[in-house]
Amino acid sequence: MELFKDSWRVKGDVISALAALTGTILWQPSEARLVRIPLRVNFKEGKTVSRVFQGIKPGFAFDEVIPSWNIDGAAGGAIKIELKTEQSGWLCVGEWSGDTSWMPRASVKGQKDEYASVSTDTFRSKTLVDRVDLKVTLTQNPAHTKPVRLKLLTLCFANTKTTKPEIQGADSPLWGSLVDVPQRAQGNYPNGGVLCSATSTSMLLWHWSKVLNLPNM
Repeated sequence: MELFKDSWRVKGDVISALAALTGTILWQPSEARLVRIPLRVNFKEGKTVSRVFQGIKPGFAFDEVIPSWNIDGAAGGAIKIELKTEQSGWLCVGEWSGDTSWMPRASVKGQKDEYASVSTDTFRSKTLVDRVDLKVTLTQNPAHTKPVRLKLLTLCFANTKTTKPEIQGADSPLWGSLVDVPQRAQGNYPNGGVLCSATSTSMLLWHWSKVLNLPNM
């Protein structure tokens, strides 16, 4: 079932450019693609709704999937993401809410069966597969009066069984350069004063939005 026209392929030359800038050896999956999921489900006031998207195919064989989402009015909403292959059972890849006093956030530990497993927020198939099913469950806080809307939902697919190293010399003139970025941490919660990939990416995007005069970057 081909539903998904919006996708972005991670090109090898982008990885090579990053390696050239940093003078490092970067691990590169043989294929990776970000797929936008059509928003055929959304929040309903004071209710829980869910939808299953079947047969999502990125166009190549993969073994890892990572979901991502954006929610407007997030303080009043909660989302649960589950994935499965044709052979595996449903595995939860994340339970998230904008207000943890109402609904907790959690990564569900110990999830695995004969065919797949979950590592924090990453769905891993034991073998290469060509499609995945997605179940989205949305809950709106009955006490929240402002609108809540699922704005964006994506899945990032990768084939990690076959990899290609991108090797560059460690003599880049940018090695050791200090980049002017805002000081950010992952979150204001116990043990949250650390960096994650999304945090550091947002810091670099802030820097380049100033350099390129693109405030909406």
